[in-house]
Amino acid sequence: MPNALLLVNPKSRSGNSDLNDALQQLREAGYTFTELKPESRADVSKQIIAHADKADLLIIGGGDGTINAAIRGVYESGITAAVLPLGTANDFARSLKIPFALPDAVKTIIKHRCERVDIGQLNQQYFVNVAHIGLAVDVARSSNDTEKKYLSVFAYLLAMFRALKRNRSFRATIEYGETTLTTRCNHISVGSGRNYGGGMVVAENAKINDGLLELFTWKRRSLLRLIWAAIGMRHGRHTHLKEVRQITAPEITISTDQLLQVAADGEVLDKTPVEFSVHPLAVNVIVGEEFEHGD
Repeated sequence: MPNALLLVNPKSRSGNSDLNDALQQLREAGYTFTELKPESRADVSKQIIAHADKADLLIIGGGDGTINAAIRGVYESGITAAVLPLGTANDFARSLKIPFALPDAVKTIIKHRCERVDIGQLNQQYFVNVAHIGLAVDVARSSNDTEKKYLSVFAYLLAMFRALKRNRSFRATIEYGETTLTTRCNHISVGSGRNYGGGMVVAENAKINDGLLELFTWKRRSLLRLIWAAIGMRHGRHTHLKEVRQITAPEITISTDQLLQVAADGEVLDKTPVEFSVHPLAVNVIVGEEFEHGD
């Protein structure tokens, strides 16, 4: 009988009958739970590490922010993780091909197909999807829980138009391998995973298990060009635009001419300067049927 640690974002649990049905579905399949109730974000990974040796699996019910809070604990304990997608964007679940419908997500957990995937590191913090400097950080600060609840991923579009009003360009020095690039831009993204922002793609060939980081910089030219770039981001084809520069490397260092926040997985984690690296195939996760080994 599988014994699982259960970590659920309290905001996702409140009055969520679909979640209750999903947990009952797991109980009927023979799962038992030890529910973690961390008192703070900083306490999440500590609890996972403290209890990991008593469980076969960690089930994370929440969105990318909840997964980000848990990823250090998953990595350092070695426990296998499964996702019940209860967030707004659910980009990590998207990269793992986890169905968003909870009954189907539960079936994926029960099938228990596992793969190892990469995680990224920025300074001393871990992340699973994509980190940002510039515009996307302003977007994250401009969004709110009420809009996310009622508008889902469209809340990010509304937040983006608000963020554009205060977004300013900055000078960045980017070092990778033996190369140093200095550029003026409005935005930088660095991806260890593939998806961000509710299904956008950091680069066309980005994979969550290739041991590489994908970086792009974007310089604002006009609202029309931004819309065109946003359309391209749905499939990672924005990197073909003239105002976009792309870099692929296992380690990248970024410094800026002003102190800027660095966000990842929807959370502000640090400030520039920042050193990025990737931990190849660092964590074991349950994936969906459509996940290919080379994804």
